[in-house]
Amino acid sequence: MHALATRLAHGLVDLGVALDLPVETGMVWIDPSPIGATMHELQERARSERGITLGAPRGRIVLHFQVDDGAVDDLLDVVRRLKADKVVEAREWDERVGAQHAEEVARRSRAFAEGEWEGRIEGPRKSLPQYGRG
Repeated sequence: MHALATRLAHGLVDLGVALDLPVETGMVWIDPSPIGATMHELQERARSERGITLGAPRGRIVLHFQVDDGAVDDLLDVVRRLKADKVVEAREWDERVGAQHAEEVARRSRAFAEGEWEGRIEGPRKSLPQYGRG
């Protein structure tokens, strides 16, 4: 599964999606905001267009033994089409965060996909939900 997760991570980074964490297992943690989309939008598109379920509320994609290359290709196709529909929003994200930050996100995401990062990794900036609390 790690090889498939790595393939997915490379494809997503090539499309401009940010990785929140290194790909070390069958999970890929993503942030689609650099392509102008929210995780909710990506979840909805993936489900409606290809029947793919993505983790909520954060961008967790879990690959397991039932996931094959075709499913990865399907998800990358969904992301490609979503990106094409969100050109204005992606430009607004670039302007909002600034060129230096956008470049750092892209560099870090590439390093996470390649397995070539150094130092301590803080994890996603957005907090995860507090599971089990009512």
